[in-house]
Amino acid sequence: MSQDFHFYKVKIFNEEAVQMLERSNISNAIKAIVEKEDLEGNEKLKEVLFEEIEVSCEISGNDKRFEKALKKVEFLENSRYFIIEDEIFKILKVIIEDKIKENRENKLEREYSNIKDIFDKKLLVANLF
Repeated sequence: MSQDFHFYKVKIFNEEAVQMLERSNISNAIKAIVEKEDLEGNEKLKEVLFEEIEVSCEISGNDKRFEKALKKVEFLENSRYFIIEDEIFKILKVIIEDKIKENRENKLEREYSNIKDIFDKKLLVANLF
């Protein structure tokens, strides 16, 4: 079964305040918010928490490079959402850079720049579906 990455920006935290927190604390805070909720089945909650980030290429979670890293991911309760940590982001970076070289697409470069900026702000979330 194919599982593609879909990217989101966390909307409920102030970007400046988040910079003072560890990535794991941000993840724990989001987990606490959604632990008793059906995140997959509650579109309104997803809209309040996350803003979808459009990416013009598919990135498969079934790519062998993700195999070990995805086994360590702590998904949000009852969902396939997770905060992207360094190990996953390094793999994403290589895959996206390869796709940029293959396609020579400026749009994908801009999208990657946006994703990297959100990751650097500790607000990047992914969903595998």
